[in-house]
Amino acid sequence: LDNFKLVNDTYGHHKGDEVLCQVAEVLRQLFHQEKIARFGGDEFMVFLQQDVISAAKLNEKMTAVCEQLYAAFDDLSEHFHLSASVGGSIYPQHGLTYTVLYEHADEAQYQAKKMGKNACFVYGAYHKSMQAAKLVEPEWLLDEISDAVYVGALVSDEILYVNRTLSRWFGMDRHQLENTPCFETL
Repeated sequence: LDNFKLVNDTYGHHKGDEVLCQVAEVLRQLFHQEKIARFGGDEFMVFLQQDVISAAKLNEKMTAVCEQLYAAFDDLSEHFHLSASVGGSIYPQHGLTYTVLYEHADEAQYQAKKMGKNACFVYGAYHKSMQAAKLVEPEWLLDEISDAVYVGALVSDEILYVNRTLSRWFGMDRHQLENTPCFETL
């Protein structure tokens, strides 16, 4: 989990325990019959059946984890957002032992964190995925900033994007603020 330490520091360990239970529930909903384990303080591991795994399928499932967890904790704080950085590896392509597969999945997870968190990578394929993931939705990076941020069009002076902090300042949903003239809103 990304930013989990901030949950404990901001809300206390009781809230951290609640968040871990919510994460486990999200994983149970996504992986009905798979083995799920809490591996460390804020790390979870899912063992998928070998006969249903391909790099594309694994990436699809890992993307669902990122999206579901990001959505589940959207209202946790105005200063940070809880998300997941997910790494995966496939037997036997990426290793023949648990240790090697774990190390490769961990390396892929590290790449996800290095790229700004809330991302997923399959070992060996993450270089292609990084570029694609960052081009599709760069807005989530702005949501991680605790300062108020908006992106406006130069010609029309229209608000194109509002981050979570700014929308909370105004007490409005970000979509209500977007596409309005800057001088009327700000």
